[in-house]
Amino acid sequence: MVSKSAIGCFSITLTLLGCGRLDYETVELEGADEAVEVANEELASVPVTEQNASPNVGEPCEEHQECFVGLLCRTAQCSLPESCLELKTTRPETTDGRYALRVRDAPPETGEVHFCDMTRDGGGWTLLTRSWIASETMGDVTVIEGHDAENGGLRLQVYANAEGCSGPGAKQSFHLFGINEKIGWERLRLVQRFSGQADCFATFGAQTPFTGPTATNLVPLDPVIDTIRDELRMGPDADAFGGISSACTTDAHFMNSWSPQLLRRAEVILRKDQPDLPASYGTGVGCNAFGAGTSSPTWWIYHDIFVR
Repeated sequence: MVSKSAIGCFSITLTLLGCGRLDYETVELEGADEAVEVANEELASVPVTEQNASPNVGEPCEEHQECFVGLLCRTAQCSLPESCLELKTTRPETTDGRYALRVRDAPPETGEVHFCDMTRDGGGWTLLTRSWIASETMGDVTVIEGHDAENGGLRLQVYANAEGCSGPGAKQSFHLFGINEKIGWERLRLVQRFSGQADCFATFGAQTPFTGPTATNLVPLDPVIDTIRDELRMGPDADAFGGISSACTTDAHFMNSWSPQLLRRAEVILRKDQPDLPASYGTGVGCNAFGAGTSSPTWWIYHDIFVR
């Protein structure tokens, strides 16, 4: 487990829904090669369903089925797919498992091994590990990093440490992660869990306060168009999502109407605003129940993070 914290004042400020100021810093993640090695080492301990680490990469072919499971026949040679979606689209019989993908900047013959969900939501979803995180922007939070035991996906738990609700010293707790463009993707799917209480919050792709240099490039969740499911206490008085992804009010919403000890949860699928540009995902809270480090009763978790 990796613990990070960002507490204090930094050089850039944003306003969160008109109820205070948000101080944050952007941390560029270095050592990309080492991150990939760590991610693949973590995945090495996960049981392999299927994997296309085959000696017939580069061998001549005429049809996809002449290549090993998880490989494609491209330009008359057995080749690694560039994404889980390309593999699912070209070889629909492909099942869930770990596959070597020729992601951007990966070696053409070995690629990088990633878990592919080939079953849910049409299949073709690539699970995010640490190597997919390009940067993190955070303020007054403590972040605990780990990975899911089943398939090795990245798991982030963020504790809100900011205190105060009004006045010039008021701050908000904020965390946003940028996603590497290893493949061309247009959809983001993840499960998010919430605990604690906050009058002010923004999540599920909400553009406020994520504007300016940290724009998410995600379309805020529209429950009529987008997918939200497996909801638990996501309305002010019910499990069904109440339709509010950002607010700064004492009026009832899912972040302030439940006891701080009660878990809230939902799985969402969000769309990129501009498909050809990078995107980020994050959550911010203010006027919240708080504590130091991991003692804070207000926290959230991202897990089962996939792109397609």
